[in-house]
Amino acid sequence: MPLKAVETFKKQLANKKDAVVRERALEGIRAIASHGTIAPGVEPYLVSLLPLSLAAVGDKMVSVKNAAQAAALTIVRQINPNSVKVVLPHIRNSIITAQKWPEKMTGLDCIETLVETAPTQLSFLVPTLIPIVSESMWDTKPEVKKKAYGTMEKICKLIENKDIEKFIPELIKCVAKPEHVPETVHLLGATTFVTDVHEPTLAIMVPLLERGLAERETAIKRKAAVIVDNMCKLVEDPQIVAGFLPKLLPALTKNYENMADPEAREKTKQGLDTLKRVGAVKEDGSFPKISNAGEITTVKPILKEIIEQKH
Repeated sequence: MPLKAVETFKKQLANKKDAVVRERALEGIRAIASHGTIAPGVEPYLVSLLPLSLAAVGDKMVSVKNAAQAAALTIVRQINPNSVKVVLPHIRNSIITAQKWPEKMTGLDCIETLVETAPTQLSFLVPTLIPIVSESMWDTKPEVKKKAYGTMEKICKLIENKDIEKFIPELIKCVAKPEHVPETVHLLGATTFVTDVHEPTLAIMVPLLERGLAERETAIKRKAAVIVDNMCKLVEDPQIVAGFLPKLLPALTKNYENMADPEAREKTKQGLDTLKRVGAVKEDGSFPKISNAGEITTVKPILKEIIEQKH
């Protein structure tokens, strides 16, 4: 797929006067993407057309909308699983900025497709996915809410932690309906954690813990602190908790400073101390930045330099 063809598709999709032209462009994109094997040289061009295909789902012409949905989902289904990191920002942006709700629905469909086609690669990105889908679970459109709930259930199947496995339905329910937080904190407060804790586990747990630590009832705050303490003891690397420290540290600190109950205050201190220890938090409150070693912006220049040296 030469660059000229990509530019032609872009020009056709920008044609606001002729719906047939837009529809045919999307059908062309889908046809190219649907080949059994996509050449590595073609794939980046297809990925560059994904944002335009997703945006076209909001087209007022039904035929164009349907063609756009088919094109977007075919691109996502056919790409190399290792290109997930390149594709996901486009899907995220589409869901967040969508002007029409069908575009959000298609973005969620794209995520569900990636759960099927690239489960291993996507499992590392669960912390990125959960906030995106959570936002759609609070959408004003009932269809989007329902769809997002189902997408969240599929994403959470990628989380491998035997200790929280049975609680995942309750954790998802808490994202959609915060009134379930106290009850779920009580359930998890009685759990013994023995499995190593990684980012995907924290990604679904931290929204509950953040809300639990903000509850009025001291007993809930105490139990949330106990859960933090128990889970963090099973964290082996400061990088695992780095992305969650800005949410948990201030909440635990505030509770420790303001709690009247001595026993609850002591439990909160234990949770706070454990979190600081595993997160390598310094005396001044600073902690290691989230590593970007695996990010495209870091890897791309290095690869480029290596290739240039060889050629």
